[in-house]
Amino acid sequence: MWNHFEFQQKMREHQNNARTKGYINVLDLGSSKISSALVQIGDTDEERVIPKAGLFSPNLGCRVLGFYYTGSEGIEDGVITDPDKTSLAIAKTLHQTFRVSDRRASEVVIGFSGLTKSSKIYSGSVELNGNQVSEKHILKAILDCKIPNKVKGSEYIHAQPVNFAIDHRGGIFDPRGHSGNRLTVSVHTVTIATEILESILKALSVAKLNIAGIVSTAYASGLSTLVENELDLGSVIVDIGHGVTNFAGFIKNHMIFADSFNIGGELITSDIVEAFGISGGYAERLKILHGGVSATSRDDRILFDTQIDHPNAPKITRSDLISVIRPRVEEILEEISHSLKHIGWGIGGSQPVVFTGGGSLLTGFDDLVRLKFGQGIRIGRPVQLAGYPSEKAESPFSSLVGLCILVAQPQDEIWDFDNHEGQNHGFPWEKMEEIIPLVSSEWLRKSNNYLKNIF
Repeated sequence: MWNHFEFQQKMREHQNNARTKGYINVLDLGSSKISSALVQIGDTDEERVIPKAGLFSPNLGCRVLGFYYTGSEGIEDGVITDPDKTSLAIAKTLHQTFRVSDRRASEVVIGFSGLTKSSKIYSGSVELNGNQVSEKHILKAILDCKIPNKVKGSEYIHAQPVNFAIDHRGGIFDPRGHSGNRLTVSVHTVTIATEILESILKALSVAKLNIAGIVSTAYASGLSTLVENELDLGSVIVDIGHGVTNFAGFIKNHMIFADSFNIGGELITSDIVEAFGISGGYAERLKILHGGVSATSRDDRILFDTQIDHPNAPKITRSDLISVIRPRVEEILEEISHSLKHIGWGIGGSQPVVFTGGGSLLTGFDDLVRLKFGQGIRIGRPVQLAGYPSEKAESPFSSLVGLCILVAQPQDEIWDFDNHEGQNHGFPWEKMEEIIPLVSSEWLRKSNNYLKNIF
């Protein structure tokens, strides 16, 4: 066993248990909303375990039995800053999801929307001497990657084999059974800050759920939004959230890089508040209902009576509103462009970029991004899943839908391969009682009405 990945193996064990039972819960923790779905793995009760047949096979292998979302509490820029408030919001979301589905799952996979700490590729190889590739060869090649047991202040959430090559033949999806002289593997790792992981565990502690995985929301959004040729030939998914913009690159059906920065729709709302002296709630409503990035002469005549919200606030036109929104959107696009250039990913139409998330819904956004990135651009919506409400198959829920797909057809991680070497330097699972303090009695009192109906 990968002893230094003990925490990750624990999560995978919980996920495998859920797949055996046939039911699992997914929970997307965003800065503006917390959404949840209870997923049946397989379209019927008899079809418990779904064989891997590709993420976009005709049967996605899952059915949504219950769905609910509510406003976030205690989450800023994708980070849980007040676990007590977040726990209460999680409890409310789960209670409603279980009520709708008339079923409860004890395992949960979490979508993480905060800042990614690192995204790195490691490579290793092993001699085959003309033999066929076995799992032992794959394991030895992975060990040769020399992935650090522990990165100070960080925890791995993904460590995926993303490319196998035998001699000079690359891009092999599954090398087992192939013959050659040398097997080479590349492994893509994604880490988050340890304190972020601890805050997630604190928020989940009272719910007494078994955490079955932590997934980058950019990865999840890519799985639900990118079409088959985009996943195979190469594309970037950009998820513009409320507090954080996450993006990831895919090629040959694998995520090969991930990054993020803490600029999102929340800053657009803050700009509107500052510019016009109105409340955050009214500013958010104006942004959603009337916001855009391209003004016309007609927009000069569309007035919003902001004095209803604040007596001293001036009346503004839609052109005024757009003049505040557009500079911030351009800043987000410039940051994305800079990050992709730094990575070396082609822009200017040479490789497609798909935008999703709530920030991509502004009127005229698609035209603006095409001016910036070229014509190989589109606004992505998640694929429709069986049982999932069609009216919520929209960009803001791309990551939640991706989580549903992933739990039905999970991607291999390196801790799925059996290894009896290494030392225990991973997350201190055995010290959970020290990491998760007792929650306040005031929180327990507030949340009791939700918890007693769930557990």
